[in-house]
Amino acid sequence: MTTWLFVLAALVGTCLTGCKEEIRRPLAQHLIGTWQRAQDFVLTDGKWVEDPIPEGKMERIDFRADGKAVNIRTAVDGLTEMKSGEWKTDEKACTVTMGGFSTPVWRLTADEFGNSYDKAIDPATGGLMDGSFRWIYRRVSDKHPVEQYLGKWLLTGSYQKQDGDWMPITYGVPDEGWSEYKEDGTVTTYARSGDKEQGFKSLWAVNCNTGTMVWYRDVTKKESHTVTVALDGDTMTVFYSQNFDPATGGMIEGEFKDVFVREK
Repeated sequence: MTTWLFVLAALVGTCLTGCKEEIRRPLAQHLIGTWQRAQDFVLTDGKWVEDPIPEGKMERIDFRADGKAVNIRTAVDGLTEMKSGEWKTDEKACTVTMGGFSTPVWRLTADEFGNSYDKAIDPATGGLMDGSFRWIYRRVSDKHPVEQYLGKWLLTGSYQKQDGDWMPITYGVPDEGWSEYKEDGTVTTYARSGDKEQGFKSLWAVNCNTGTMVWYRDVTKKESHTVTVALDGDTMTVFYSQNFDPATGGMIEGEFKDVFVREK
């Protein structure tokens, strides 16, 4: 196939009359690797019509040999989220299952993977809409920028900007603290002061271009906290504008930052 026009013609023409798309077997062997969503199609009046992917929207799936699949999605607002789970294939049914959903595989070559489903996310409402949908993914080899945030980060210090200089904060700083960002989309935060320990788990999303990071309390995303994160190699700096004031017991406004280093 030398041009996309040939592929598109096949999709909207002869393939609707029963031609066989290339599907390499076994499915699991040829799916292993990372794929990025390249084109969407919807069946309209008996023809497969391309449905343009909104600018800024992106999705990747990394099928791993150990049965784990990692999904990376960027929304139109620029926030990127990660999820992970198990995946498997059914050779007889010619399907791939991820996150409990089985989708037919209609194309699988060295560089392209196509699947289909009878539901898709409605961009207007965020809910599911019925229909006939097809997606084409293309194999990629580069790392996504969101993967730089993964890992366990150890707190080395907290600071407040005063008269233009960053000054160490001595109050309320734990003896030990860390945050761990995982591929399943969760972040675990831990702090210990003396023998008192605190820890909680939340969800995270980040705009890899601006550094805006959002922590969500749970999957409903009704409660969230937004910070700005800067990465410099193995150093992560988290900037925020409110902090606890031990003198009043309340919150104060200002410029604050926590500095973390990646655990080796």
